[in-house]
Amino acid sequence: MKMIPLIISLLALWGVSTLFGSEAHWQIDMGSFGLDGIVVGLKATALANFFALLIAFGLFSISFMSSKYKLAKGFYALLYLLVASLFLIVYAEDYLLFFVGWEVMSVTTYLLFSFDLSREALIKYIVFAIASAMSLLAGIVILYSGSHSFLYADAHQGYVALSGALQVIFVLLMLFAFFVKLGVIGFHYWLVDSYEQSSDFFTPYLSAVLSKMGVYALIILLVYVIDIRTLPHSWIAYTLAIMGVLSSIIAAFKAVNEDSMKRLLAYSSIAQLGYIVTVLSMADGLGGALYHSLIHTVVKLLLFINVAGIIYMTSKTKFSELGGLIYRMPQSFVLLLIGIIALAGMPPLAGFASKFLIYTTLLEGGNLLILSAMLFAGASAFL
Repeated sequence: MKMIPLIISLLALWGVSTLFGSEAHWQIDMGSFGLDGIVVGLKATALANFFALLIAFGLFSISFMSSKYKLAKGFYALLYLLVASLFLIVYAEDYLLFFVGWEVMSVTTYLLFSFDLSREALIKYIVFAIASAMSLLAGIVILYSGSHSFLYADAHQGYVALSGALQVIFVLLMLFAFFVKLGVIGFHYWLVDSYEQSSDFFTPYLSAVLSKMGVYALIILLVYVIDIRTLPHSWIAYTLAIMGVLSSIIAAFKAVNEDSMKRLLAYSSIAQLGYIVTVLSMADGLGGALYHSLIHTVVKLLLFINVAGIIYMTSKTKFSELGGLIYRMPQSFVLLLIGIIALAGMPPLAGFASKFLIYTTLLEGGNLLILSAMLFAGASAFL
């Protein structure tokens, strides 16, 4: 039984690897079910495979901890249902299946939280999750009214067909939905308590992988629907840049004042996702966003799994209680230090390369004010 999580994660990795370069594609006309004119489908694009690899790698990483935690069978069933919903989100080629996957993700996350979270934290999550779902659904309906299609291939045509006012409403609704999942400052009130109180087994996956669904959804919106490359200095770009910068700066300073290990890492996640949101405001920011997403996933898995091990061995959750960790758990201390240095963007680790790519993208785009703010946010990591 202890090997089952590892076997399932290896099967997920194998399945994703077989789709690389395959361009697998499946569509079904819902007219045969009485829904005339509606087509849904799945497609293994390069972007979808990239995020699917993060999903499978995250599951593989936490599977090594399964033997240390006595979790109910229902917990594992919900976890694998959650993973299936994430694959549906990234492989969907239309907003209808995307929405189904998004809602299954939200519901299963709530049920997984219910094992550990306080009533107050659960209420926070469900309120934000419902608001995000309603906002996303409203946005999808508005987009459908423009092209009468849910397919991403028709999304830009549907967006252009909308009136100026409806375009603004649509973008605001979609940004609201995705900002909640990303935990952008102002939309993050559910996130910190959830990270702190959730199972030490589940938190690494929550931070490293689930947050990337917001990144993926934002990329689909900006690339397939709006086509941000044609609107480099629009209000949308400035909104993303400002919200990303504020998230990075405010979350970094909040993290400095935290003693709880998991709360500090939660604020750190918000700050790092702020970098991704900021660079996506640029016409050529996709490369920096994907590279930093990869680094964030790997490093957050490293940090949260390492913290889970420290809590498991010491029963301590605060940094102030961990005096002498270098002597008691030298390997954990070194790994924790490596993860922190990587997220701080110090050379020669990969975190430096990803942040450098973001900085150069902002510089080449002429956004010197935004670049200065991001450099300030990065410097605050050393406080």
